[in-house]
Amino acid sequence: MPNDAGLSVTLIVVLSLLVTLPFLVLTLVFVGRLVRNSARNRALLAKGEPAQAFILSASDTGVTVNDSPQVRLRLEVRPAGRPPYEAETTLLVGRLRVGMLAPGTPVPVKFDPEDPSRVAVASLGGYSPAPAA
Repeated sequence: MPNDAGLSVTLIVVLSLLVTLPFLVLTLVFVGRLVRNSARNRALLAKGEPAQAFILSASDTGVTVNDSPQVRLRLEVRPAGRPPYEAETTLLVGRLRVGMLAPGTPVPVKFDPEDPSRVAVASLGGYSPAPAA
């Protein structure tokens, strides 16, 4: 009987780990992506070239951080001395600022001159959003 009790405890611990481990891994991957994308956007905002952009569309990514939804923006970027082009970016937006993301709204952005598809929104109506994906 003592061996059965030890086996039961071991089995419970192993099953608990097998159930918990996938959730832990997914959480770490998700948080890692947020941190990495945030760092990329901060670097782009610090060193990128400024341009004017216009929102073509905005969609919810399904991610919320501290009650702020992450939004995917499709933008028409109009850099000085270059032809306009479309790009996508994601950012966290305060719940009360979501209404500022209407199509046609101008937003200042910064883009990577070596990879113009990399764009970060500099501000929304004088408010600098938290960088995200």
